[in-house]
Amino acid sequence: MSRSYCYVLALKDNASDNYTYGIPDETDAPQAVFTSLEEAKTAMHIVASKFETFIPVAYGAAFPYESLTFDQLLQKDAFAPYGWGIIKTEEESYRLCIGLLRMTLQ
Repeated sequence: MSRSYCYVLALKDNASDNYTYGIPDETDAPQAVFTSLEEAKTAMHIVASKFETFIPVAYGAAFPYESLTFDQLLQKDAFAPYGWGIIKTEEESYRLCIGLLRMTLQ
């Protein structure tokens, strides 16, 4: 029996531990489930481009991702970070991880 997957744009807030895999706010990103990995990646790129400063994961170049690609990690762990958007306030700045979460479609 073949498994079908769907993909959700997910945010990982490491600074406050508010959530591990949060669904983006509708004004910032699509609140959607994608059945196509390519469409999910397109949405993820659009959301990342909205940040004034965005730091992509260095797949293939830096620890702990030096021997992995985004697609390999997504297949292996069901979540792959794409990078970190920098959010600045008057008092501080913090990083918000943006990635894809793979789920089994039942």
